[in-house]
Amino acid sequence: MIPAGFFLCLGAYNGVLRWGIEGSTQLLNTKPNKSAKFRRKWTKSLAFWFLIDYTVFNCGLKWIKVERRISGVLILTLKVEHMFLGQYHHALDEKGRLTIPARFRDILLDGAYVTQGFDKNLKLQTEPAFEAMAVKVNRLSETNPKIRKLRRLFFASAGRVELDRLGRVLIPQFLRDFAGLDKEAVIVGVGESIEIWCPEAWQKQLDELNDTEANAQQFAELDLSM
Repeated sequence: MIPAGFFLCLGAYNGVLRWGIEGSTQLLNTKPNKSAKFRRKWTKSLAFWFLIDYTVFNCGLKWIKVERRISGVLILTLKVEHMFLGQYHHALDEKGRLTIPARFRDILLDGAYVTQGFDKNLKLQTEPAFEAMAVKVNRLSETNPKIRKLRRLFFASAGRVELDRLGRVLIPQFLRDFAGLDKEAVIVGVGESIEIWCPEAWQKQLDELNDTEANAQQFAELDLSM
C-alpha cells in the first residue's frame, strides 16, 4: 500500500517528469557496450511512470495497489472509492446542527470543510478534497484582483466541521444566514462533494433540472462521451 496523497507532494509532478526526461536521454545516449542491466533498469523505470493507469475521483487520491502487468513492469492503479449521490431532507436543530445521511458518514469520519457555494448554497467537502483545492488557490498570483477575491471567498467562508456521535455537523451561523437555512435543509450529493440547500432554493433548482428540453440545449455543447 502506498499512502494516500503521495502524489500530491509539492513539485512531485515536475520532479517525476524531469526524472523521466533525463532518464530517456540517458537511455538513448547509452553506448552499445554498456551493460544490459542498466538499460533494463531505465526501461522499467520509465514504463513505471508513463504507464500509470488512473481515474480521478471524488474523495481525494488513494493509491490502492501496485501490480505487475507487462513483463515485470509495475503499474499503479486508482479507483473511485466513494461518490456522493442522491438528495435528502434533514432538519437543523436550534444550534444549527445538521444530520448527515448515514451513507455519507463513513466518508466524512476524518472531518470535512463547509464553504459557500456559487448558487446561494453551501458546499461540503472531504478534508483531502478541500486541501487539494486550497493548494491550487494558493498557487494563483495575488497580483490579480480576481484571485484576491477568490481567496477571500474560498478561505473566509470556509469552516472545518466534524461529525458528532449522532452523525451531525455544526453549520456556522454566517453560513446558515448566507444559504437561508432555518429549520430544514436539503442535502444533495453531486459526485465529489455535497451541496446543502434551503428547501425553497432547491425546489427552484429542481424545476430547472426537470426541464428536459432546456437540458438538451444547454448540455449539448459538453463533451460527455466515454
